[in-house]
Parts: sequence; structure tokens; C-alpha cells
Amino acid sequence: MSILSRPALARRRRDLARIVLRDLAETGEVTVPARWEEEIRREFGGLDGLLDELSRQWWTACAAHLDALAELGQGDPCRVWDDVAAQSPWLRAVLDAHAGRPALTEAEWRHREALSRTPRRAARRPERPFTCRMENIHR
Repeated sequence: MSILSRPALARRRRDLARIVLRDLAETGEVTVPARWEEEIRREFGGLDGLLDELSRQWWTACAAHLDALAELGQGDPCRVWDDVAAQSPWLRAVLDAHAGRPALTEAEWRHREALSRTPRRAARRPERPFTCRMENIHR
């Protein structure tokens, strides 16, 4: 029996989530059918584990889109949710169909906490970045 590395496990989980999502999109379903239950239980520990992974993918896509808008200096940051939903409509539909589940409630809370801390950290950042010790030796 081989033991997978952490990145390999994360990749396997991400790939299974994408396969399940693609299957749901092809069949038009938004709730996970019984045919996936065993594999989801084995890989994610159950539906909440899968939903946590899908939520992580959603918030990662939103953050990447917002970052791209900021970098390009164009587009409307208020439209990030709609833009990402247009790019990944089935991901949003599945998350919406399972709204209120503990995994999604927890993921939403974690995301809000992370966002609420970000501006405070940026505001407390010193004006001058950390300098290396070699720079200070000659002063």
C-alpha cells in the first residue's frame, strides 16, 4: 500500500469533485445522486466533505477573478459573484441547492472571517517593508 502525499490527495479530491460536478451538469441534476454516495463517502467522508471542496473551489475562483480585476484595473468588482457564476453555472447551482448545509454554512463563515481580517492587516502593515540584516550592517 502506498501513501499519497498531501498535494496528491488534494489533487485527487479536487479531481473527483470536478468529475461529480461534470456528471451533475450532464444529467441536469443539482443534488448528488445515490450512485456517487460510496465514492464521495470514501474520499470526502460524506456529502458535507464534497460540499466543502466545492465551496473552496467557488471562493478560490471568486478571489482569482477579483485579483485579476484589480491587476487589470478594469471591470466591476461588484460583479465578481455574477461573473464567476456565469463561468461556473453548475458549481453555483449545486452550492445553491445545498444552501443551509453545515459544511456550506461553515465555509461561508470562514470566508467572511478571512475577508474581514484582510483590510485590517493591510492597514497595519508598516510603511517600509522588512529589510534584510545585510543592509543594516553597513549603517
